[in-house]
Amino acid sequence: MADPTGRGAPAQAGGEPGDDLLRIAGVVRGRAWLVAFCLALALLGGVLHLRHAQPLYSATATIKFEPRDVGIVGQENLQTANSNLRDIETQLELIRSPRVAAAVAESLGLDAAKEQAEQPGSGPIGALGARLAGSWKFLARSLVTYEPVDLDPELRRQQAVVKRLLEGLEVRRRLDTRIIRITATDADAEMSARLANEFAAQYALSLSRDQAEAYQYARGQLTRQLADSRARLEAAERELFEFAAGPTEPQEPPATPAGIDAAPDLRILDQNLDISIATMRLLTEQIETTKNDIALYSAENSAAKVEAIKQLLLRTDTGYAKLEDRVQELELERISLAADNEPAYPPLRKVERELEFLRAEMRTLETNVLGESEGRLALARFKLTALEQRLAEQEERAAAIQRRRVDYTVLQRGVESERALYGALLDRSKQLDIKQEVEPSNVTLVGRAMIPGEPAYPRIGNTLLVAALLGLGAGIVLALGMHWLDRSVYDPATVERRMGLPSLGMVPFLGRLRKGAAKGRTGLLITSPGTSPLEADAFRFVRTSLQYASAGRPPRAILVTSALAQEGKSTVAANIAIAFAEAGRRVLLIDGDLKAPSVHRVFGIDKTPGLTDVLTGQREFADAIQQAPDAPSLQILPAGPQAPSPVDLLDSAAMDRVLEAARAKYDLVVVDAAPCQAMADALVLARRVDGVCIVVNHGKTDIELLEKTVAALERVGAHLFGAVYNSRSKYRRGPRYGYGFGYGEGYGTDAASAKG
Repeated sequence: MADPTGRGAPAQAGGEPGDDLLRIAGVVRGRAWLVAFCLALALLGGVLHLRHAQPLYSATATIKFEPRDVGIVGQENLQTANSNLRDIETQLELIRSPRVAAAVAESLGLDAAKEQAEQPGSGPIGALGARLAGSWKFLARSLVTYEPVDLDPELRRQQAVVKRLLEGLEVRRRLDTRIIRITATDADAEMSARLANEFAAQYALSLSRDQAEAYQYARGQLTRQLADSRARLEAAERELFEFAAGPTEPQEPPATPAGIDAAPDLRILDQNLDISIATMRLLTEQIETTKNDIALYSAENSAAKVEAIKQLLLRTDTGYAKLEDRVQELELERISLAADNEPAYPPLRKVERELEFLRAEMRTLETNVLGESEGRLALARFKLTALEQRLAEQEERAAAIQRRRVDYTVLQRGVESERALYGALLDRSKQLDIKQEVEPSNVTLVGRAMIPGEPAYPRIGNTLLVAALLGLGAGIVLALGMHWLDRSVYDPATVERRMGLPSLGMVPFLGRLRKGAAKGRTGLLITSPGTSPLEADAFRFVRTSLQYASAGRPPRAILVTSALAQEGKSTVAANIAIAFAEAGRRVLLIDGDLKAPSVHRVFGIDKTPGLTDVLTGQREFADAIQQAPDAPSLQILPAGPQAPSPVDLLDSAAMDRVLEAARAKYDLVVVDAAPCQAMADALVLARRVDGVCIVVNHGKTDIELLEKTVAALERVGAHLFGAVYNSRSKYRRGPRYGYGFGYGEGYGTDAASAKG
């Protein structure tokens, strides 16, 4: 939302980066009285606070904290009661804990009623804070309905003491070190030192108790774990022994295959496994040999069915060969005997009988040889079956040994693991006992609190500085707030932008009496003694602006008005007339404000005769004209006596005749009209002049009333030349005066010539 006054508008393109800050500084400077008042009020409050606040003494004890590893038992599942003591920030909260404060109160024998009675006053500010807190509590109880808590009186007193101690305690860490400062504040200097030292001592005792409880907790945990570990170790050893010893009850299935001895350790199992593997290797070799024999015997049996091969097989038998040789010998002998003797010859018969016997033996032996070959084949096959069965048994035996060896290894590793854990817990228990006996405290008292020689509160410099900062801040905020809420015009550019009303210039505020002014004159004119050349130049600037306000020719009749009274329109009109008169123009200044005329006071002339006399026909126009002092080319037509109906007089043919006569006699007519708001005087006159000049009191004229004034003049068809900005600030030498004023300060002077 745009600022209607233009005060909060951002700097225009090409402006300096610090324009906004300069604008804010100007706003604060314009309301310096408000800032000074707030500063004085705040300093007065600070002084009253210092006068009524009771002194408080502060004493500081210094300790050093050494963080330690809280993993006392070395097991993740063993959490100690001291596990939250890891960093120093935690220690600060522990020192401020109600437990330590309660221990301090008990050690020093503090009583709640006594402490409350000795509680020092906190001055007006503290009293105000207490009242605000009480009001807030009352409001809270009014908004939320709840039953009061019924506390034991003794517990309530203890809580009051703890709360009071904690309110006066300050614990802070020194930079990034392990040094902790404990500061206690009390109305008694000696008590403040005692409190600081006692807080340090009770904190150290609290840590010692926590450490002892942690060791006790850890020892209990270790004891329980040792018992559990011992029980698990005994169970594992018992299971290993029972496994090595084999089954204990007959109805249970055998733990090992037949032929496997119970092994007390892995060496025997490994030996049995090696034996079984060697036996399996030997059986495998025998099976291969038997398979070869079976193949050979099968080949022999197949070959024996061939006669030639059968004869070769029979001849390989020595007994059969001897019988065959004997048969051949006897056959020769029979042939020899048969050739010479009769068949009944006894030797021949004997030889024949022996031959028959030998041939029978040969047939028997042939049968036996062939049968033996088949028997060897059958025996070899039986042997192969037996060997394969033995190999299967050995394989089963080796697998059983291997399984037993694995089970034994698992049980043995379990026993070793439990034994190692038990040993580690036992060692940790011994280390815990030693550590508890020799470990020092991790809190060291570096410096005891000394009894302070002077109070630490209230601090005069800090209190006054804070009061001054608060006063300055409040004053600046109020100044900016009032400036923001103020609807007055502060920037001519805003008027030009919103209403299209050109700026004719900014003139200084001449509403003060100057020394050396003539008797009976107000000193509001640029011709008055003591007027600065810059002030006169400001009105000459307005004169130049008015000369070029109308296209084609300069104006002959100018109406000067404003939105409200007391905005300096009469003074501006008088000085504009003087500025034109100085340029050699014949000028007539008419006081058209018949209700509250002031032109005669500005020039120090008589009010009568005047305009009302001319309009009512009591005087001629020329008879009512008066000469302006110190301005030969300027004449004045005062307002005259009070008229009952000024609007009717101004909106009459007589007024038209006055203006026509003035135009005919003078080069310029300047009419000082009444304010536009709530009056129609300026509106009826605006139609009879060449243009209207609106006086805007810089910092006083309301922007909305100015908009209404412009709108009213435009409705009656008035031609608006622009606005003259009457500055509210007193004249200052330098370019800070305002928009359009102060430009060229020093130009043409001796100082400027010396500079340039």
